[in-house]
Amino acid sequence: MVSTVTTTVVAVVTIGYLAAPLGAACAVLLVGLLIHKELTSSNTAPWVHLLGRVLNIAIIPLFIAFVFTLIVKIADILSK
Repeated sequence: MVSTVTTTVVAVVTIGYLAAPLGAACAVLLVGLLIHKELTSSNTAPWVHLLGRVLNIAIIPLFIAFVFTLIVKIADILSK
């Protein structure tokens, strides 16, 4: 029982400390992928258009995580 409680406490504390850096990394990676996708949209080569569509595989989940991070931050600000 003690090991379960200890593991849970360590996980909660670790997640609390990692929330801000992970949110920032998510935002930076999302911006980088969106810039790359925009640059690929101007090229006419077929493989570049395929690359642009493949980037959506990473962009969509990162966008959802970014929106969730914003909602949590706004809720935290409004609750104070």
